[in-house]
Amino acid sequence: MTYHEDNNCTGDNPTSPPHPEDSSDSQCSSNTPPSPLGTERKEEVSEIIPTSVTQGKTWRGDENNFTAAHAVDRDFSTLAITHTENEAGWMKLEFGKTLFIHKIVIYGRFYTNWYHPNDWCVKKQANFKICMKDCSNVDVSVYRGEVKQKSCGTLKLTIGLGQSDQIYILACNTKGDTVKLNKTTYNAIAVSEVSVTGTGTNNNLIL
Repeated sequence: MTYHEDNNCTGDNPTSPPHPEDSSDSQCSSNTPPSPLGTERKEEVSEIIPTSVTQGKTWRGDENNFTAAHAVDRDFSTLAITHTENEAGWMKLEFGKTLFIHKIVIYGRFYTNWYHPNDWCVKKQANFKICMKDCSNVDVSVYRGEVKQKSCGTLKLTIGLGQSDQIYILACNTKGDTVKLNKTTYNAIAVSEVSVTGTGTNNNLIL
């Protein structure tokens, strides 16, 4: 797949869809209303905080804008993006101890209520659909060390345009010390936020 820069708000090249974070320097206007959730994600009840968040190759090597840490910074205006190229793309949240993982809540990128109007993906709905397809079909699993304990499900992104359409909840109900997002097919993993809830905290191991 070949990625390109699109320097106008309506341009499209269906033979060369861009990476989900391809953007330009153009000053495209946006009538996007403020986010109903604000830019700060509220902490989930029983949320457990990872001690480490890592990912495969960061998109464009830009650790400032697309670093894995953005997946847990509780800021809806940031994205963590790893680009698989011809390798297995992955993102890991490690907790340092074995906990009982109840569920994983993943917040995807938003079309309406989005914060980057110059982002190629949100210049028009057709672009958004391409980007969501490229970042879909991600396995979300719980691990103990390097051993997979359970797949909580496959993240299949919708093309819903509202912020509430891009919230995905996967039930796990299993023990583990790591949550891993993994994609074996070409393209990207892009998330705004990942929240994990479980029994105990990093400071108080219950199991």
